[in-house]
Amino acid sequence: MAWAEVADLRALIYTDMTDDELSDLLNLAQDSIEIQTGNIILPNNLHKMACLYKAAVFLLQRQKTNGELAYTSKVGGIHQINEIDKMIASYESRASSLITSISLKNLNNGAVYGLIKPLFRDDPNG
Repeated sequence: MAWAEVADLRALIYTDMTDDELSDLLNLAQDSIEIQTGNIILPNNLHKMACLYKAAVFLLQRQKTNGELAYTSKVGGIHQINEIDKMIASYESRASSLITSISLKNLNNGAVYGLIKPLFRDDPNG
C-alpha cells in the first residue's frame, strides 16, 4: 500500500482514471522514491507528500499521452490552454525537493547511528 491515498491524488488532480489505475501510479511513485532514498520503515507526511507529487507527475504524463488532458480545449467561446509541461515540471520540482530532504534525513540518521558504539555488559572495552 502506498504512502498516499487515491483520494489524495484525486483531490490534487481531476481525472477519469479508475481507483486501481491511480493506486498503481501511487505504488510506482513510492517505488521510485524508495529506489532513490532506500527503504523507509516509518513513513511520515514528508514521504506522503513526496509520493503524492511524484504520482501527480506520472498522472499528468499519462493524461498528456492518452489525450485526457489536451493541450488546448474550446468550450463555447472560451479557449483554454493547458500548460501541461509546466504543471509536470512544478510537481517534479516539489517531489525532488522532498526526496532530497528524505535522503538528507536518512544520511543524518545513518551518521548519528554509525557514531554510537553499542555498550554490552560483557564488553571488556565498555
